[in-house]
Amino acid sequence: MAARKPAVAGTPDLSLGVLHWGDDRLVLAEQQQRLIDSVIDPDWASLNLLRLSGGTAGNALSCAGTPAFGAGGRLVIVSLSTDEAQTFFDELAALWDSHLPMVGNVLLIETTTIDRRRKGTKALETRLTVRNFALPKSWDAQKTLGPWIDQRLASRGASIAPDARLALIEAVGTDTTRIAGELDKLLIWQGAAGRITLPAVKALVAATEADVFGLLSALAAGDRGGALVEAQTLLSQDPKALPKFVAGLAANLLLVKRAKDLLAAGQSPGDAATWLGVHPFRLQNLLGEWRRWRPEELQSAVMALAEVDRRSKTSAWSNSSLLETWIIRFPQAWPATRAVSFV
Repeated sequence: MAARKPAVAGTPDLSLGVLHWGDDRLVLAEQQQRLIDSVIDPDWASLNLLRLSGGTAGNALSCAGTPAFGAGGRLVIVSLSTDEAQTFFDELAALWDSHLPMVGNVLLIETTTIDRRRKGTKALETRLTVRNFALPKSWDAQKTLGPWIDQRLASRGASIAPDARLALIEAVGTDTTRIAGELDKLLIWQGAAGRITLPAVKALVAATEADVFGLLSALAAGDRGGALVEAQTLLSQDPKALPKFVAGLAANLLLVKRAKDLLAAGQSPGDAATWLGVHPFRLQNLLGEWRRWRPEELQSAVMALAEVDRRSKTSAWSNSSLLETWIIRFPQAWPATRAVSFV
């Protein structure tokens, strides 16, 4: 590929290249569409909008360096896997200054993660517009997603009651794609310009793994009756979701168990939170809830969950019977016919 003169001398033109990364698929898609709308003339989209999956940075720059046909500019969108990204970034950083996209054209790169410690990545951060679109952390979901939901509804002339918004986030978690879909469904049911209410959310939004927190809180408090009610509610909303609930229960119990092990080994709560990759406030709350339970009891409960998972796939037991038996026996181990473990 022949070198060309820089499109703009002196200060880098950050508008020529854009790097979007993160795991928020909805926002990534919306940002991509905004860029398409700003660069591409709809009448010439078939010729000027180019999508590449992987490939070399040299090829992408060559495409971005080709003059646009007709009106508007040319937009080259490159989607990279995590494994492809760093090689692509290193090559792009080496070529960028001498192979800039033509003025009016834009190179958009999309990937899930980047390694900001790498030289190539650091070089691109000074030459491209780099933006991160990550899903909110579960411990920060209400604070982050609440305003986002309100703004999204306000743009459509609608609103949501605070208790309904809280219930929606607790049910769906941080998946913005699903939240957007649930909002669309709720607006159809409530009326396009209506106010979404708590009864509507309870009636229309199916349970997800976020709901295991109620079951876990009941178990932590020693309230098996409350835990059984939570389990019945979960399975009545989604009878086939036992594997998902088992995975959520096991992950949370193992998190508490490992945190207790780290504290017993002399780690501070802050260091334990960093080691486990969770927010200190969330870990503090979990440890407070589970203060009466020993690590070996939590380990036993997780082993029993592994047996619940196995029996759900190999026995005639119903999902509700399996989960209820696990709750009644909690935290006792459930003798398995063969070794099974989540650990």
